[in-house]
Amino acid sequence: MHGRQPRRSDITTSQARTREANAALARAQADVQPFHDAELQLREGPPIGRLLDELTTERATIVTVGSRTDGQAGLGGVASAMLHDAPCSVLIAHDDDGGDGQLVVGYDGSGSARRALGVGRELSERLPRKLRVLVATGDAHPPGPGWSRAELGPDTDLIEDPRTAVEALTDASSSAGLLILGSRHLPAALALSSVSEQAAQRASCPVLVVR
Repeated sequence: MHGRQPRRSDITTSQARTREANAALARAQADVQPFHDAELQLREGPPIGRLLDELTTERATIVTVGSRTDGQAGLGGVASAMLHDAPCSVLIAHDDDGGDGQLVVGYDGSGSARRALGVGRELSERLPRKLRVLVATGDAHPPGPGWSRAELGPDTDLIEDPRTAVEALTDASSSAGLLILGSRHLPAALALSSVSEQAAQRASCPVLVVR
């Protein structure tokens, strides 16, 4: 028996998708070229699996994705998958780039939060941008005793918010240029989606989840 021969409609659809992909690649090249030297590549395959494979192959340290591609609110499937499965830090872009450009780090004293704070401080010096450290105390599992104001230093702009972490971070994002979170913002083995994904979904500025 012979396999099914491709129909003309299948070939036409494939050709149309290839043209669209090449056009998108050309637009991306035009957008990036004035600012950075970048190598743009076109890959075929399921977006999530293909992207995860590339991140592993290239030993990437960060992946940047849009929050959605269909114009709806919230995170799209690719962004959610990267938050859960990417082997590196994840930067999620939003249409609204936030307020005055300041950096906000969600902090709870955990190891992942300390890594996020380290990245925030480095970015604050390099950009430069004002850095604020936000501690939310309204969750069922509030920040533990493993940190203090003293260790953060007298020059740290520290804000203690009595609301839940998601509420406080979402509100802070309205006046921020970038929200920086650890991959596990809360202690006690809570899922990443409990804070990082919800904050990334609701934020009105780009969100960097540090691994």
